[in-house]
Amino acid sequence: MEKTIEYIEENVFLFMTLTAKRILIPSGAGAPGFAGILECLKERGDIEIIAGDINSKAYGAALADDFFISWPSDNDDYIKTILKKIQEESIDIVLPITTRELFPLSLNKEKFTELGATIIISSHDAIQLANDKGATWNYAKSIGVNTPDGEVVSTLNQWEDAVTRIIKTGKNACFKPIYGNGMRGFGIVEKEVSGDFWNEKSGILPLNKLEWKNRLISNWSQPLLVSEFLPGKEYSVDLIIHRQEVKRIAIRTREKMIGGISVQGTYVQHQQIEEMTIKLVEGIGLDGPIGVQWREDEKGIPKLLEINPRIQGTTSASRVAGVNIPLEAVLISVGEDVDFSKKIQKGASFSRYWKDISI
Repeated sequence: MEKTIEYIEENVFLFMTLTAKRILIPSGAGAPGFAGILECLKERGDIEIIAGDINSKAYGAALADDFFISWPSDNDDYIKTILKKIQEESIDIVLPITTRELFPLSLNKEKFTELGATIIISSHDAIQLANDKGATWNYAKSIGVNTPDGEVVSTLNQWEDAVTRIIKTGKNACFKPIYGNGMRGFGIVEKEVSGDFWNEKSGILPLNKLEWKNRLISNWSQPLLVSEFLPGKEYSVDLIIHRQEVKRIAIRTREKMIGGISVQGTYVQHQQIEEMTIKLVEGIGLDGPIGVQWREDEKGIPKLLEINPRIQGTTSASRVAGVNIPLEAVLISVGEDVDFSKKIQKGASFSRYWKDISI
């Protein structure tokens, strides 16, 4: 059933004929970014959100139009459950918002299409490259994109050699699992620890090489990317890529973070980061809404941190800069016209906060 609505933003009136859309967010109803993404999508009055999470008390259960308990994405029943939901709920669009589900979803992309649902996701090969921080680092380096000095290591001895080499250059080192996300498994190795533990929060407290060596186990489940620690300003880039073409790019600073999640920032223009980002994502062949993160070294040169081949939680902050990136990404995926001529308002700042909700 079609209906006509009036969409008003900053005294601009747009009239569109809309067909109701039912969007399935397979997991992540408890993720920090879920609420913001949902609010962005709900700016169109004809959208319904069906969301899943492995936690029955996920806060998103109280926000979505319908909620279900999903299996972990590495469980054999995960895909079966999602396919069943698509049929039962007459789903039009599948929008993944968490990292771990990208592998199984991309492998089963054709099954969603056969059921008449559009899944907003890159190819499996592109996701494999983008999700592997070591492979991303190697690829970026090979095409001339700025990367931090580093190497991928698989043993404690290799880790120690890599850290020692970086520290000898006069820089601090850091490391992270090649398949980690958020701040999971991230560590900073300082040449000399200040000892100011009174004012440092646990979890981000840097340690020296010997302290880390005593903490790290000998048998690793996956390799680590060891690199120079970049002390400068950090940036996150939100993009919409459609049919190999970058349609939207928004660059924001990451001025404050909690557990790897950006909670404060400002939208800026940065030509070098924009050019390197486009070169990187087009080379890999990514598609849909994705994110790329950068950080400056001590000389102010931006270098690649990682790629998130999915919509980033803080992408919802784009609304304060006059653009609704999550909604744009959904609409273009199903062939609706999107006006990408509207520019991001540079200098627009945002701050995110917690909110209590009854489930």
